Amino acid sequence: MRTTQQSRIDTAADVSPLPGARTIRDIRHLVLAAAASAGLYSLLMVASRGGCFGGIDTASGDFIDYNGQLTETEPLCYSLQLGPSPFVLLALGIIVVSALTRVLRTAKSEAEARRTLARATLAIVLVTLGSMVIAVAWFMLLPLEEWQGTGTLIFPFPFADVDIETWPLSEN
Repeated sequence: MRTTQQSRIDTAADVSPLPGARTIRDIRHLVLAAAASAGLYSLLMVASRGGCFGGIDTASGDFIDYNGQLTETEPLCYSLQLGPSPFVLLALGIIVVSALTRVLRTAKSEAEARRTLARATLAIVLVTLGSMVIAVAWFMLLPLEEWQGTGTLIFPFPFADVDIETWPLSEN
């Protein structure tokens, strides 16, 4: 359902005496979609996980590991912070610039230019949503129980950035 405001904007482009007014409207939609997607991606791409790989035995005061066994080694605590990736934002900018370049170089008609702009707008939305879904799912599925502070974790690069911090349990 269209709003009155949207109808006025569309009507203005349709009745404008300017040649290519509808194409200019589609360019505006592309730029606004890219700006809104980049803003939403940056705001919503935030998550965190944290915990400790063990603890302290309350009876003896000794350290216990992740499996509940006494250990001489002080367990580690961790914090992972998920954030937006500059590569996704760069990809959105590249989509906008390449769509406009393609329209200028290869479009033979206004209809072809508008199709290119519509596809680019769809690509922006799909890249943003896809990156968010992949990054959050990947982040939540990281096998932290198996990691236990040593070894390698594979992060959702380039869909998001993950900052990791570890510290000894006694610093909590």
